[in-house]
Amino acid sequence: MGERLWGETFGSSGARLLRIGRYEDDVEYFFYHLTHQSEAEVVPRLAQLCLDRDWRVVIRARQEATLISLSEALWSFGEGSFLAHAQEGDAAAIYAADQPIWLTTGEDAPNQPDVVMLLEDMRAGDHGALQRVIYLFNGEDPEALTAARAHWKEIKEQADIEISYWQQSNTGQWTQQA
Repeated sequence: MGERLWGETFGSSGARLLRIGRYEDDVEYFFYHLTHQSEAEVVPRLAQLCLDRDWRVVIRARQEATLISLSEALWSFGEGSFLAHAQEGDAAAIYAADQPIWLTTGEDAPNQPDVVMLLEDMRAGDHGALQRVIYLFNGEDPEALTAARAHWKEIKEQADIEISYWQQSNTGQWTQQA
């Protein structure tokens, strides 16, 4: 049995989920504290869940090498399948507005996303019509942990929002801890 996330099976991730409730214009913030799997293992599963909801996704990272790793993971996601995506410089970039997933090191969002995934302490910027912001960080990296805590505080101070902490149980289910 896999984990439950957003009411759907997510598979074994080893990530702790910190869920921040509603933010302005009903944007949800989710903080993922990764402890057992890499971003390249978690992001494709999250992206698939977003696509299952007919949401478009932008994935932001600071390092081009991270995007290359994520691109490879998205192309090889699932047995006999892949998650279509593009980034600036790809041949498919001329169809950027039509891409279900856009990878970037900047703030560009040509596909008018419903979800933005933030890696390497990137920021969401203008929330516009976003449904969800997903902030992923490596819990084994002290600098990433410090940055995530600062971002959590920054978001919390912007509005009166409910914060709940979710952790994966031994059976793979996400359970609310606080």
